[in-house]
Formats: sequence, structure tokens, C-alpha cells
Amino acid sequence: MSSNCNLRRIKAINSCDMQCPGLPVPQPCLQAPQPCQSACNIQTKTFINPSSITIPNNIGISSPYPSPIIVSDMTGKIIKVIVRLINLSHSKPQDINILLFGPGGQNATIMSSVGGLHGVTNVKLTLDDLAPASMSDNDSLATGTFKPTNAGAVITFIPSTPPQSGGPMLSSFNFTNPNGTWNLFVFDQQTGDGGSIADGWELIITTSNCTP
Repeated sequence: MSSNCNLRRIKAINSCDMQCPGLPVPQPCLQAPQPCQSACNIQTKTFINPSSITIPNNIGISSPYPSPIIVSDMTGKIIKVIVRLINLSHSKPQDINILLFGPGGQNATIMSSVGGLHGVTNVKLTLDDLAPASMSDNDSLATGTFKPTNAGAVITFIPSTPPQSGGPMLSSFNFTNPNGTWNLFVFDQQTGDGGSIADGWELIITTSNCTP
């Protein structure tokens, strides 16, 4: 066999394409075949709770409180979470605080003190860390995709919730187990204005088995 180290092993074992890179003699050119790493299993599923969430017109909690979604039969760890609020209406959106809690206690204040004093009707909000812009604290809300946004102070007075991190980013849930009960807590922090999330909410989770 030639000692020329420009040999390429034909794709054979586990479809690995291996090349001997011109190593100096006496190290042999043709090395033992190495197993290929298995491909990552990426999985994305959408979970829905279509029940309406009523937001009170005074300081207080929504009904139901919280609004749950049960996630099951997902493999791997979380690498991305997206939340959709379906048909949000409110006469003063800046009063709304929305917290998401995962099965392991991780949490994010995904919406707080945004939308100003501009009433909205049947707005569909998709909250995604990779969206190009955050929601405005003063401008009117509109249907679209936005970064989760906490434009106010860290909310620490939401009743009947586990300890809160205060951060808005959905990446807070990355590398955790997705399976179990997710809870959406909605709280109105001012009197005189109310609303609803008429068609509930959706949770879109992507997992991978190639995570730390």
C-alpha cells in the first residue's frame, strides 16, 4: 500500500467520510474506522389551552388563575419556547401582567406594563425571544411577533405564584424538561379597566437530545 497520505476512505462504515491528512511516517495513513455520531433528534410540538381568560376590571387575578397547559410525550431538553396569546382585548393594556411558569419552577414575566393607555380588541400576540422588536410601553399593541417584554418594575406581588425571577426571556426554560404542567398567571394591577384573552393561549416547545 502506498505511504502517500492523500488517501480517502470510501464512505462505508456508518456513512463516515474520513481522510488521512498527510501525517508523518511512521504513523500509518489508514486509520481504524471511527463511528459516526448519531444525529440530534429535534422535536417541535404545539400545546393549546383554548379556554378564555377573563381579566378583571379592578386589581386582581384573572379567571382561571392560573391557566394551565399540560405537556407530555416530548423527548430531550428544551431549546426554544414560544408563547401565543390569542385574541387579547383590554381597555388599558399597560395594567396587564403575565407570568409563565414551567414544570420545574423556572419562570418569566413575559408581558408587563406594555401597550400604554390604548385599548385593543382581539390582538394576537406571538412572544418569541428572537423577534426583531419588543412591545412598546407607550404605543398601542398590534397583532404580530414580539420579544417578551417587561417594561415596568420587577413584579413581586403577584398572588399565589412560586418565587419569581422577574426576567422576561423565554430562554429561561432552556435545557429543562418540558413535560409537566405549565401555568400562565394573568394579573391586573389597576382598577377601572378589564379585558380578556378570548381564545386562550398556545405553547410551542422545541426540544433536542443534543443539549448539555
